[in-house]
Amino acid sequence: MYNIEKLSRDIYEAISGDIQKKFREHYNMVIVGNNSTGKTSLIGCLLNTVRKQKRKDFYYIDPKNRTVFEPEEEGGYSLDLDSISAYDIISSRIRKEVMAKKDVFVDNLSGGGFFFTELVTKFAIYKNVLEQFMGWEISIESPEETSTSIFERALERNQRKKVIINNSYEIASISSSEQAKMRIVMEVMIARNKNCKVVIIDEFDSHFDSEGMVSFLNQLVEKFNEMRFIVIIHNFEVLVNINDFDALIFNILDTSETPYNYVDTNNISQIGDAYKAFNRFADKKGKQERLLGECITYVVKGEKIPTEIHNKIAKIDRKLLTNKEKILFDYIKERNGE
Repeated sequence: MYNIEKLSRDIYEAISGDIQKKFREHYNMVIVGNNSTGKTSLIGCLLNTVRKQKRKDFYYIDPKNRTVFEPEEEGGYSLDLDSISAYDIISSRIRKEVMAKKDVFVDNLSGGGFFFTELVTKFAIYKNVLEQFMGWEISIESPEETSTSIFERALERNQRKKVIINNSYEIASISSSEQAKMRIVMEVMIARNKNCKVVIIDEFDSHFDSEGMVSFLNQLVEKFNEMRFIVIIHNFEVLVNINDFDALIFNILDTSETPYNYVDTNNISQIGDAYKAFNRFADKKGKQERLLGECITYVVKGEKIPTEIHNKIAKIDRKLLTNKEKILFDYIKERNGE
């Protein structure tokens, strides 16, 4: 098991000072790995350091922060965005009950509700940049004001506004990948306005296909080149299409070999060498999981486990298994009376 605190500290020290200082070969970093390889723990550790240091120049976009449409939620019409620091946002998003579980902007304010309000009330700020990224024409349709109270009319004016795409359909009709793209762009714009220098985006590839993800990442880096990006993804193969990034690639943990590799995404041979190691560990994990799964079928049926399979299970070192595999392993042992 690698030292998460040390790795986190090394990354933090590499990016916490001069913005012109590179990680290794480049200013931006992509972190790649399957589930259970420690990516979330690493980012959590890094963000806790940011919080403890009270940094206001880091920005974090949680994997759940991907919606732009929740008009039924309280959108924070009275929220003074200028008074909210990036530190406040990170502190809210890394709470145990929130991180990777809820879409929030700050405190318990709905992320989708806030960003819908932000878009309709400050449309002139976001319109051009969003149209560049999305390739759409975006407009606002204001409702007829029916309330007699000045306050209620003002509230109604924002609550009932419609965001229209290409003069044909409302924002509620766009796909989850389109919402994710809009949300990330708006978040990065907020980060820039708060003079943030580092933007961390977890599970960047969760709503995009490979080609769309790489194209979007390139757009972000080009448009917001005054900031450095750390993006966390699962898909190893896209590295060959990402330029000018340092890549931190996780293998399966608890092996006798190096649990991670650093490569330059511009260096195809480096990526190839890392890919071989990645596949070797991933294949080992796959074989063990398949073996345990095969054994489970006999256990559930109450049948005797074949000697060949039993002998293979007996040779497995539990410490080298993933959490999922440990559950299967322990269940088999328990049911087999061992």
